[in-house]
Formats: sequence, structure tokens, C-alpha cells
Amino acid sequence: MGKAKTKITRKKSPNYSMNTSYSSRTTARRQRQIKKSNKLLLGLPASGKTTFLAALWQLLFHDIPLKSHPFKLTPLPSERQYLEEIRDRWIDCQEVYHTPEDDRQNVKLHFQRTKDKKQLSFSLLDVSGEIFRKCWVDRRWDSEFDNYVQGVDGIILFINPLKLIYPNTLNEVYEVFYDVFLEPNGYPFDMDSWFEGEAIPFQVKQWDADDSPSQVKLIELLQIVKNRCQKDCRLMVIVSAWDTIQYYNIAPLLWVAKRLPLLMQYIISNFSYVKNQFKCFGISAQGADYHNYDLQKLAQLETSERIIVVKEKNEPGSMFDILQWICE
Repeated sequence: MGKAKTKITRKKSPNYSMNTSYSSRTTARRQRQIKKSNKLLLGLPASGKTTFLAALWQLLFHDIPLKSHPFKLTPLPSERQYLEEIRDRWIDCQEVYHTPEDDRQNVKLHFQRTKDKKQLSFSLLDVSGEIFRKCWVDRRWDSEFDNYVQGVDGIILFINPLKLIYPNTLNEVYEVFYDVFLEPNGYPFDMDSWFEGEAIPFQVKQWDADDSPSQVKLIELLQIVKNRCQKDCRLMVIVSAWDTIQYYNIAPLLWVAKRLPLLMQYIISNFSYVKNQFKCFGISAQGADYHNYDLQKLAQLETSERIIVVKEKNEPGSMFDILQWICE
């Protein structure tokens, strides 16, 4: 009688090197799937950059956990004291402090897009508008700021219509001289012969770089940043304080073209609209003028009702339209 055969099974030892390699490959693949980008908030003093950040943080951190939104913060930024401070003032309908000249806030946000679970990560550098003003006046900025600009792939340009300096036309200059100096029958006139041997009866202010038209300053700033940042850098123009303009029933893109034609000409020449390199929005992050509105009523509004967003062709929008374009 033959002996019964015993089936021996050998337990395979785990291949630790293979598991480690697989884990590292998986981690690397996930990191590659996370799209990272750097954005620069660009604008002259009091253009609305910090107020925009305050409203954005209220929407992302305090509203999203309660409702279904297309973006979810994951994980939360480790340093958010600055965001909470400006958000608290925004909630209380108080003007957000202007960013101090020596203060630079690099806000790093990480998102998961709800519809496809895609991971998104980007930083928003908020610096004082005084830095950009001094760049125009003194023609320089420091190396630390320049290092960030070199990694920028998106510019968000803020324009406050209430803070703009517009150029004077030649017709306006003639009208001033006509009203002050001349009789009606003495117009038009030859200015050179009129001033010959005459003393100018008012103090002529010497030209100063700060008095230059706003669109000239913005074009120069855009030109400097574009020459230093990433090759395929995109541009978003945000016209802030839109609550002061919306009653004119004009689209943000048309407003920029009419009020700042030189700036629009530069944008068209340097950012391709066809390739989606340029976008324009009108925003009122405050929701209303704090000095001429019932603040108690304004504070009771939900974030989505308080923040006014208009797309470039005068269509209603939301902050998520802006985030979507930023994250693309």
C-alpha cells in the first residue's frame, strides 16, 4: 500500500523592494496628478485685492462645509491667521486693512474638484499695491519678489474704477484756458504767441510719476511681469467695486475697452483670447458701499448673495467661475 502524498505549499516571502517601489510609483503618480500653479495678485493701491481674498476665504472655508460646491478644500492651509483676520472684518462689513508695504501673504490653497476628484493646488501672492506703485516710480523691486514672479503662470489684475487717474485730452486743456483767460471772441488762439512776454497767472505743478494715468502704470507693470514670468502666463482682469458700475448695464469687457482703451490694446496684443489666455470679470467683493448702505441688512445676506460677480459679457456669475478659470 503506497504512502499518501502530502501537498506542500510554500509561503512566498514578501518582496519588500517591489512593494516599496510600487508605493513610491503610486505616490509619484498622485503627485503628478496634482496640478500646481502660482498666481500673482497685481494692482495699484486700494484696488481690491485683499477684499477679494477675504470674500474668497469666507466662501471656501465657512460656506463649503455646509453646502454642495464644485470645489472642496483638502487639506486646509496650515497658516490661515491672516485669512481669518481679513475674513472677520469682511463679515462685519468693515473695510479690510490695506496690506502693509513690507507684508507679503502667500496664500496656498489645495482643492479637490467635486465632479472628477481632481486635485488642484495653487498659491496666491498678495502684496501691497505700494510695491507696484514704487516699481513704476523707482523702476525696481527686490530679488525675493522677483523669484516668485519667475514662477508665475497666471496674473490676476485688479482695477478699482473709483481710484483711477484718467488722462486729460487736448480739448480739455483748451477749454480750461478758454474759461480762465480768454474772451469768447478770442478762441481759438495761438498759445505760443499768447504766452509770449506774459507771466502765467497760476502755479504750474511739476510733472510727477505718480500723476501718470492709471492705464499707463498698469501696462508697464504687466509688461515687466510678463517678461519675467512663465511663457504661457494667462491674465484675468477683475474690475472691482462693480456695484458702482452695474446700473449702467455695461459688460466688464466693454467697460475696460471704453475707459482704458490703451490697456485693452496691450492686452489684445499680448494675450490670446482664442487660446483662453485672457478673461475679464466684474466683482463687488464687499457687495455695496459701506458708507451708503444698510450694513445690518448687508451682513445678514449669505455669501453667494452678497458677492456680486459678472462675467465679461454682462452675464451673472459666481466666485466659482473665477476659481474654475484659475485652476484650468
